[in-house]
Amino acid sequence: MADNRVVCSRNEKMICNEAALQRLEYPRLRALLAGQTQSEPGYLLAEQLLPFVDQAVVEKALTEVDEAAGWLLDGQSPSLGGCWDLTLLLKSVQAEGSLIGVDDLLKVAQSLRVMEDCRLWFKTSPQKPLVCQLAVEMTALPELQRRLQESIDSKGGLLDSASFELGDLRYQIRQSRSRIKQQLDHLLTGDHSSSLFQERLITIRNNRYVVPLKSDCRGQIKGFVQDESASGQTLYLEPSQVLEGNNRLQQLVREEQREERRILLQLAGLVRRDSAILGKNQTLLGRIDLRFAAARLSQSYQGCRPELVDESIIELKQTRHPLLMEVEGRFDLSAAVAVDILLKEGCQALVISGPNTGGKSVALKTLGLLLLMVRSGLHIPCAPGSRFHLYRYLYVDIGDEQSIEESLSTFSGHLLKLREILAQADEETLVLLDEAGTGTDPAEGAALIQSVLD
Repeated sequence: MADNRVVCSRNEKMICNEAALQRLEYPRLRALLAGQTQSEPGYLLAEQLLPFVDQAVVEKALTEVDEAAGWLLDGQSPSLGGCWDLTLLLKSVQAEGSLIGVDDLLKVAQSLRVMEDCRLWFKTSPQKPLVCQLAVEMTALPELQRRLQESIDSKGGLLDSASFELGDLRYQIRQSRSRIKQQLDHLLTGDHSSSLFQERLITIRNNRYVVPLKSDCRGQIKGFVQDESASGQTLYLEPSQVLEGNNRLQQLVREEQREERRILLQLAGLVRRDSAILGKNQTLLGRIDLRFAAARLSQSYQGCRPELVDESIIELKQTRHPLLMEVEGRFDLSAAVAVDILLKEGCQALVISGPNTGGKSVALKTLGLLLLMVRSGLHIPCAPGSRFHLYRYLYVDIGDEQSIEESLSTFSGHLLKLREILAQADEETLVLLDEAGTGTDPAEGAALIQSVLD
């Protein structure tokens, strides 16, 4: 039978298939972890988190979480909010001559500030080797940061300081508008002309300054009618006195637009030049954010790092199912009963028996989810001194396996699952079976499970 262990985006085999992740509610755990992040890159990493295959990677991630938890205990943590995921933006700007909108440039500027603040925070904070090394690997981009700071305001607009030419053009535009408004205001308030207008109002039609002339006063003031009201009672007149001023204003506005485009192209070129560094910095900051999120999650359910052992041993003391403790977004330790799960060295099977609703399935799911958590670099809710073997593979047969589409009964579904497990399981495999002999005669089901255990 083909190996159905799912393949992740890096073409690395995972420890279990997607169905097992769903049965053990791993996506829900990821959502809780994502809720503890501060940045968009960190949030995306949490949402996409999968158990690591390499044990060295697992232990490094756990150590980074240990370091982050140490900072939190001291009341310290970097502020990482305001950093955006720039992945698509950086891809879109790779072509020469690509343009980046002002809103996206603002995101780059905000992300740069967060990255630089993060880098400096670790530089001045008590040293913890692994997480600090992530910050050390971040590269400052002073030129790009300065140019964006000079060019983009906090609302996503181009500043006058973006270039001398832009500042000068905008000054001329303000002066032109002021002169036009003065001329129109003088016309609206003049002794001989004020009665010709519907109201004392200067407005814009077709990008030109106009005044509201009464329709029955047409021809009494020289100018061009740019528009009229729906009722036909008002004509929006551009008096001849401001014709030249409006023309000059339109010319200045077009020059402003050309200068703005030139600046945006220049800034896009700088982002394109530094795109590789920006991408690397984003990845490093996202990882830092993920580790601090894991530390905050650990604090919320009083988690710790179990001792990882080479022997096939499980000694989980006073452990709880983390999702059972979550109540309306907060963790309540009293909401889940603590249990000890012990599997001594040399013991290859653990049978959990008891009455219905006694917690047998919860214990199995707890063990499976805790393995996924440790392999994901997360602390688990257990007492200090707990020991755990980092099993390489995980198989789960929990719940009803029947399939109407494939004409499988509950018992047939379990049989197929067991056949798959027996064909692939080895000494590095953790197998969780929950009532796998159900759906048939109790004696036959018991005999089946006994043969599997043997």
